[in-house]
Amino acid sequence: MSFLKLILKNPFRSKSRAILAIIGIGIGIATIVALGAMTEGMVSGVDDTLHAGGSDFTVAGNENNTDSGMSQQNMASFGATPLNQSWVGKILNVTGVNSAVGIYSTMVQPQGLNGYLVVIGLDPSQSKFAELTITNGTSYHKNTSEMIMGKLSAEQLNKTVGDNLTLKDKTYHIVGTYETG
Repeated sequence: MSFLKLILKNPFRSKSRAILAIIGIGIGIATIVALGAMTEGMVSGVDDTLHAGGSDFTVAGNENNTDSGMSQQNMASFGATPLNQSWVGKILNVTGVNSAVGIYSTMVQPQGLNGYLVVIGLDPSQSKFAELTITNGTSYHKNTSEMIMGKLSAEQLNKTVGDNLTLKDKTYHIVGTYETG
C-alpha cells in the first residue's frame, strides 16, 4: 500500500473521528472570524469615543507638568494634572485648529450606586461641541449647582428633572436629561 493511499483511506476508516475533526476545524475557523469581528467593533467603538463631538485630539496634563500652575494635590482622577484655561488659547493658536474647548472630567461614586459615573465639566456655551440632545428639561447655567444627567444614568439612579444628586459632598440640582448620538 502506498503512502498516498494510506493518507486518503485513513480519514474514512473511523467516521466519528473524521466528523469530530471536521467539527473542530469548523469551530476554529468560526472562532477566528468572531474574534476578528469583535476586534473590529472594539476599534470602531474606541475611534467613535475619541472623535466624539468632532474632536480630533485631546490634550491632557501629566504629573511633571509644571507649566499648569497646579499642585500635586489637585491631581485629576485620571492621573493627569489639570491644565489651566490658558491652554485653550495656546491650542487655538496652532495652525489648522478651528476650535478648542476646555473640559474637566473625573469619576465619582454617587450615593446609592455601587459603580462610578463619569462627570464632565463643560462651559454651557460650548455644549454644542459635545453633541448633546436635551430630552427633558433645559440646559444648565454657568457658575451654578445645576447639572444635566445622561438618560441612562438618570434611570439607573431613579432621578428626574427637579431632583438633587450629591457627588463628593456637593449637592447638584438636575435641570435636564440628555442623550448623545
